Amino acid sequence: MFSKCPEFKVPCEGSPDVCIPLTELCDGKEQCPGGTDEGGRCARDLCSADRADCTFKCHNSPNGPLCSCPFGEQLVNKTRCEPENECLDASSCSQKCTDEKHGFTCRIYWSDSHLDNWRTFAANVENAIAIAWDSVTDRIFWSDIREKKIFSATRNGTNVTTFIGDGLDITEGIALDWAANLENPSARVLLVHENISQPRGIAVDPRRGLMFWTDWGQNPHIERANMDGTDRRIIVNTKIYWPNTIALDLTTDRVYFADSKLDYIDFVNYDGTDQAQPLHRSFHGLGSFTELHLTDFDVDC
Repeated sequence: MFSKCPEFKVPCEGSPDVCIPLTELCDGKEQCPGGTDEGGRCARDLCSADRADCTFKCHNSPNGPLCSCPFGEQLVNKTRCEPENECLDASSCSQKCTDEKHGFTCRIYWSDSHLDNWRTFAANVENAIAIAWDSVTDRIFWSDIREKKIFSATRNGTNVTTFIGDGLDITEGIALDWAANLENPSARVLLVHENISQPRGIAVDPRRGLMFWTDWGQNPHIERANMDGTDRRIIVNTKIYWPNTIALDLTTDRVYFADSKLDYIDFVNYDGTDQAQPLHRSFHGLGSFTELHLTDFDVDC
């Protein structure tokens, strides 16, 4: 409730790492270094007069009256107590959070992902970097930076076709718009070409008409725009070095990204708020599906 101190404690003035109970303020005994919990306005019992408009409890302090709230409630506007909604903290739950009177309950969207059923994709791959899955046709698409092409195949590695065979150099990110038609790969349009340095990962949310990408150039960042390239905005540009890959959680409207220099996975809301770090480890390909597909720089299949 106060600074970084535990519940019902306050930091000492001039020594913020030292916390004392609220009840020990102005009690005539020096608890803080230099006695900063005494003196000042302690000589006047300001709480006894009008409780300083506190809705729960009032405590005298050297700087004047302080209000506190019961467990499960939070202080609003320094005087009013309201139920605390711990679900507003993005780190409380990874997916669905239900606020309760004395805490919160986390729930997840569960499905049987069969993570023990790994198999090698048997297509003739030279140097695959980016990968994506089309849920409509049940085909996997990948870029090969040695061949400078984008291929597709069924999930068992058969029926391999060249999806885009020209006009590419180093394609390090692929995202599929599952609401669009992929039958004509020659229908291309340049969406972003200014103020972009080294784009890496890309992800799209066709429901919202949004696309997100990482850029690990001189000023590394994560950017967002409409899927027609308009309304560009940077959503992450701090604590980021090599933003490598990116994935969207469509159930929570969160952007997950991996930094291969700083070795972590972070997530933020679509607007860049509430950044949090659920995992420390470096990854290249990252996707959130009932099956996990990934690429490896070192393993040739």
